[in-house]
Amino acid sequence: MARKSLPNSDIWERSARNSVCPWLWPLLFLLLLVPAEAFGQDRAVMTAPTVRSVEGVVSVVTQFSGFRPDRTYRIGVGFANAPIPSLEIQLHRESRKIGQLTDFQQGFVSHWWGVDHVMARGFVLKGSELPGGELTLEIKIQREDLKRHENMYLFIARDYGSDRFYLEDGSTID
Repeated sequence: MARKSLPNSDIWERSARNSVCPWLWPLLFLLLLVPAEAFGQDRAVMTAPTVRSVEGVVSVVTQFSGFRPDRTYRIGVGFANAPIPSLEIQLHRESRKIGQLTDFQQGFVSHWWGVDHVMARGFVLKGSELPGGELTLEIKIQREDLKRHENMYLFIARDYGSDRFYLEDGSTID
């Protein structure tokens, strides 16, 4: 009894045999589809935050790096659609303090955290004015203040022109 096959069952087999490099077209497609920036190059990044709680005070420490001299950045901490409670923030490189503390509203965060915006306190920094290497952000907040909010957001955002800062990296502390 002869084995029946579907009329087009061996199309893939024949096309693979007749191609010089069957894997070449998918590879070229991926290389053209995904530019170098999508692989994480040319982006400022932050490390995973370290969180400690001692005697009613929560301390958070994280590092930032990858700054470009021709860019402007925001480094901040904030809460979704809520005023910022009393907290201590320091940004430094080794023992040198960096930046002037300011309050701002960080938009364009819904794709990261599902909230419209974050009311933030932090620093606006020009890449050309930053020292090389990692910057350290230290935050201290009372545990009761932190409990009043669902999440605290830490982030770094970059100015893409017209005062539009989009997140480069971020983390949530619940």
